[in-house]
Amino acid sequence: MCLERQFDTIINSIYNGVIVIDREGIITVFNSRAGQILGVSPPDALGRHIRDVIPDSELYKILEGSCCEVNKKEKIGDAIVVVNWTPIVDGGETIGAISVFQDITELENIAEELERVKELKNTLEDVIENPYEGIIVVDKEGIVTMINET
Repeated sequence: MCLERQFDTIINSIYNGVIVIDREGIITVFNSRAGQILGVSPPDALGRHIRDVIPDSELYKILEGSCCEVNKKEKIGDAIVVVNWTPIVDGGETIGAISVFQDITELENIAEELERVKELKNTLEDVIENPYEGIIVVDKEGIVTMINET
């Protein structure tokens, strides 16, 4: 397998989105997962300026400052992603930047649902601690799961 084909196979096998830009901000690598997350086909992104493909992208700033951004949470379209940006340095000179990002939309939705469940649990506990009525809660096997002081 030639090196270029091997590189493409590896990049497109990565679960995370991967975008690489050169020093002018032109996209040189755009894997299939990036395309799925962003809703852009890789052939449509390659060779274009990063701002033409992702207008709000700050990846271009990495070229100017040569510093990393790690675990930055962003909303891109309908997706919530965690992004890592790193400059690509050769011989002390920044020649590009790489963005590696993971869609965490589902995790965010689960976290929000968990927060709602916690709020409901707190409300239920407040109701059960009503000082005027004795309340007992049992599960389907008849085991006591909650009981108030009264």
